[in-house]
Amino acid sequence: LMSVYGKSAALALANSEMTTRMVEADGFQRDLAMASRVQESLFPSQKLDFIYGVNIPKKGVSGDLYDYVERDGQIYFCMADVSGKGTDAALVMAKTHSLFRALNRELPEVDGLAARINRELTETAFNGMFVTGIIGRYEPTSGDMYCCNAGHEPGLLLSQKGAIHYIEASLQPLGILDFEAADIAVEHHNLSDKRFYCYSDGITETEINGDMLGATRLAAILSEQMDLTIAAQIENTVEAVRNRVEA
Repeated sequence: LMSVYGKSAALALANSEMTTRMVEADGFQRDLAMASRVQESLFPSQKLDFIYGVNIPKKGVSGDLYDYVERDGQIYFCMADVSGKGTDAALVMAKTHSLFRALNRELPEVDGLAARINRELTETAFNGMFVTGIIGRYEPTSGDMYCCNAGHEPGLLLSQKGAIHYIEASLQPLGILDFEAADIAVEHHNLSDKRFYCYSDGITETEINGDMLGATRLAAILSEQMDLTIAAQIENTVEAVRNRVEA
């Protein structure tokens, strides 16, 4: 009789614990969905014919950031990737986004903007987290583009004639050690006959038939679509990579 009662009690406790876990999991999913919606609201809403971006988080929220904003006829842009995964990375991403938006209001030079963002991130860094990124400024009337690469995936320049140029990292990731604007190497290119692409390792490290896609294969896919609009080119590239992964 004691054995029967014991089994019944154990079953009741197990059901209670399972119900508690389900309620907690449901609450976590609601919080994650809310965080995902908040993060989506941080991405730029302004539509421009010559600039386009896409973010596809793997687990609801992401540590990746892209943003651009028009200031007095100039376009400031940023592509960044926070170290780590999950909500911690998403929170640092939100902070980086806020810094980028706030600090470019004074129309700074690219090196000064990068140095100020780095200083703020360094002062409040925690758990060894850091941010890789490409920060730049584009002048639509002249086609001139100025940017720097802080430990990020190489920026990619493609000309209409098929020439490829990579903008490699010239300084350390943001949020590790302080540096001055004078320490930053800023590249200058004219985009009148070129397109410039920034991306995270989320796409270059995608495995296709056991091998990572890599920057070279990504450039090849983009090069085949230079006759399309920038929006169509990006969407087609994402779909092409997805199809190759699923094949």
